[in-house]
Amino acid sequence: MKTPTLFPFILLLMVVSLCSCNRPEKTYYETGELKEEIYKDKDGKNHGKYLRYHLEGGMAEEASFEHGKPNGVRKLFYITGQMESESQFVNGQLNGYHRVYYPSGKLMIDAINKNNALNGTFKKFNEDGSLQEVVTLVDGEENGPFEEYYKNGKMKWKGTYRNGDQEIGLLEHFDSTGVKVKTMMCDSLLICRTIWKKEGYEEKE
Repeated sequence: MKTPTLFPFILLLMVVSLCSCNRPEKTYYETGELKEEIYKDKDGKNHGKYLRYHLEGGMAEEASFEHGKPNGVRKLFYITGQMESESQFVNGQLNGYHRVYYPSGKLMIDAINKNNALNGTFKKFNEDGSLQEVVTLVDGEENGPFEEYYKNGKMKWKGTYRNGDQEIGLLEHFDSTGVKVKTMMCDSLLICRTIWKKEGYEEKE
């Protein structure tokens, strides 16, 4: 009856094999400090958690892979340990929220990726939390309504972009109190002409 005595040995081999498969590959900087921890599948492709460290120590990047393709949330970190950005991946492509932070931890950019490009509403904030601008993006380019704000939260500019940072159609300008002071019309030749100006308003150079 040798089977019962062989079973524990076989079980031990299975456990050891499983443990070795779950160990990450490690890379190092030339100076010897740990640089990366990478988990692989049986084909040698990145699979599972991926960690990258700053030369000075501390986390620089945290991500996850599924058989060679990034999947899940990728996070980048400042040397201080504060998060620098976070983006969502789905099956190897950027799809989902994209956020960038100031070194202080305050939100700088709040946007959405679709099929590896920024799409939809893009918001940028000042470090004090006030809104700086809101832009509509299509495949990474400005295309659609936009608004710019003063630091006090009042509207500064309001208009529409087309094919990048090019105004088209009605463009409105406001002073720092939120009062509209000028209206312009922008044509397809990228020329904006003033069609109305508040009485007494003088442009500052």
